[in-house]
Amino acid sequence: MARVHRANLHNLNRLRMLCELRRLKTMSEVAQVFLMTHSAVSQQLSQLEKEVGYKLLEKDGRGVRLNDRGEILADYAGKILALADEAQAALKDRRDVTGVLKVATFQSALVGLVPDTLRVLDSEYPDLHLECVQCDVSDGIAELLSHRVDIVIGEELPFAPTIDSPSIHRLDLYREPMVLAAPAHGRWRFPGSFEQLAASRFLLNPAGTIAGHWERNFCLAQGFVPTVVVESPDPLVQLNLVRQGVGVALLPSLVLGSVEGLDNVDIIPLPGNPQRVLFTAVRIGREDHPAIHALRRALHAARP
Repeated sequence: MARVHRANLHNLNRLRMLCELRRLKTMSEVAQVFLMTHSAVSQQLSQLEKEVGYKLLEKDGRGVRLNDRGEILADYAGKILALADEAQAALKDRRDVTGVLKVATFQSALVGLVPDTLRVLDSEYPDLHLECVQCDVSDGIAELLSHRVDIVIGEELPFAPTIDSPSIHRLDLYREPMVLAAPAHGRWRFPGSFEQLAASRFLLNPAGTIAGHWERNFCLAQGFVPTVVVESPDPLVQLNLVRQGVGVALLPSLVLGSVEGLDNVDIIPLPGNPQRVLFTAVRIGREDHPAIHALRRALHAARP
């Protein structure tokens, strides 16, 4: 690409659009990320082609895709954008822990981990503020790569595919065991063995979710297909229904510390001690930003 030196590569937004088109596949989705019209994104990418002196896109049915030169430039654009983030982090004074961090996280971390994390930040970094949004981990990673959030607090369930990418810096926070929560009394109390749970009623995550898939596979490994009375992605709803004697649930340990009054619930370790991993993820180049360091330290201090 002898003429790439002619490109105005200071226009990081156009490079981001190119990378997002490769990741998202359609111009319409790129337009949603940048809060622009389809035609405005198309114009920006056309301008990028003029700047580098090469065609970067080609027709693909009704849409477009990156051609070979587009793929090459997208590879370099990813490195340039990471370096831009790294430069911004390096320019920050190490003591300058201020501003707003946008955090994507999942429900049980929002309830069981974020309150103590905020208390640590209020004490040690009073000028750093969090804006948290609840979403599942895959959506959170997409928001991170689209520059809509600064950090993801994520979970990785047992035997699930590893959540990682060359574009993110992942730091594991800790591991915690998954457990069975059962009513202490009544018809659906723990029968004494996991094989006998075949006759129990279950409160599980929806079947199409990663958590729901793992829960059903766990039951299959014990020799039965679970009878599901309630499907809910909310572990607090599940735990509350267990307390009321509705059925049993497979839960992460973090949820237990956020609920008072578990006298009516028995917590039973699972065979094989399956564990989920809690982690944080940021875009490559942002991992040394003082505010990211501060939040990661606060999360470590707040862990159960």
